[in-house]
Amino acid sequence: MHIKGPDDADDRNNLLNFAHGAVVVSRTGEFGLEASAQCAIDGDPVTQWVSPPGEPDQSLVFALPARTRLHSVGLLAGGDPAKHPKTVVFDVSTDGKNFTQVSSFAMPPSGRNIVDVTPVEASYVRYNTRGGGNFVRTPSVIARGDLLEPVRPGSLDGCWSINGLSASFTQKGAFVTGTVADKTPINLEGGSDGRFYRLLWSRGPEYGVIGLSVTADAQHLGAMFWHEEAYTPFIGFTWFGERRPCGATLAKNAVDVLATSMQRDGRYAMYGLLFDDAGHLIEEPSAPMLDRLAAYLKSAGNVKIEAHELLQADAARNQAVSQAKLDSLRTALTKRGANLANVEFVAVGSDHPHRPASTDAARSVYGAVELIRR
Repeated sequence: MHIKGPDDADDRNNLLNFAHGAVVVSRTGEFGLEASAQCAIDGDPVTQWVSPPGEPDQSLVFALPARTRLHSVGLLAGGDPAKHPKTVVFDVSTDGKNFTQVSSFAMPPSGRNIVDVTPVEASYVRYNTRGGGNFVRTPSVIARGDLLEPVRPGSLDGCWSINGLSASFTQKGAFVTGTVADKTPINLEGGSDGRFYRLLWSRGPEYGVIGLSVTADAQHLGAMFWHEEAYTPFIGFTWFGERRPCGATLAKNAVDVLATSMQRDGRYAMYGLLFDDAGHLIEEPSAPMLDRLAAYLKSAGNVKIEAHELLQADAARNQAVSQAKLDSLRTALTKRGANLANVEFVAVGSDHPHRPASTDAARSVYGAVELIRR
């Protein structure tokens, strides 16, 4: 049984949420990759960054989703004062190199403190912990303000080093395929929702989903790697990536993720389809996924296309956006001459999600348009 997690209201209204486009750029230390700086911006009040033992003084640098007029900063440190940093310091920067302090405070026993600052333009936030016990922890670092430009996540296309492993991606529009070199290679397929990436992965008999954000300059990435489902107990580890030059050729995805997902699960999340906030398909970046879907439908038999939506303010709005997704998708497929004779279109909205979603990352993962075998 999957139970919905705790209230994430502070993280839903947080620019330092990787589902909104924030990225970890650097960090001085962590207890391990299961408790890394990525856990401080994953939008989940359950997961947490934890300092190395005996080293409470640490610094974490985050890229905001876009240039921002920042007006408040803070953190959720949890309910155990023994694990709070003694004090915290927040610095901001427009270039990621030169930082200016905007706030510092001692932690209250409640473990929650969000303070107003003199409005300041920022593209980066540095969070510093000073003093504390053997371990200090932070479930969420908070930054609030007004975006001064649209969020434009960098492209994944090309080569990366992820946790020391070589990785390569091919991105066409919103659609992404990729491979991460390991003892058994990890095959990836998915796309961008306009803020961050959602990728299905498979490695031998293992499979799951990845939420991933990329800086606008496409030089840094950070990700949560989940086994099977996007839930805290299913976290495998966190990813940190840096751009690197490619060799002679890019590694090719050796697995047809669409076919494998349909055979194994009877469903495939079409993360390569990009919609605007009103649910209208943005056709140009969605073209590679549309072509892939149209080709699959030629011999697919009876299938269903379900539109889920979980990010709107209420159920009625979720339903309306789901319907808009289906209407615009059907129009695009019809223009391509796709065989829709055996396709049932169903707008689900926020009713009957595959799993309860307690974070914006999970709401995006499960608020997808899916191809389902009937």
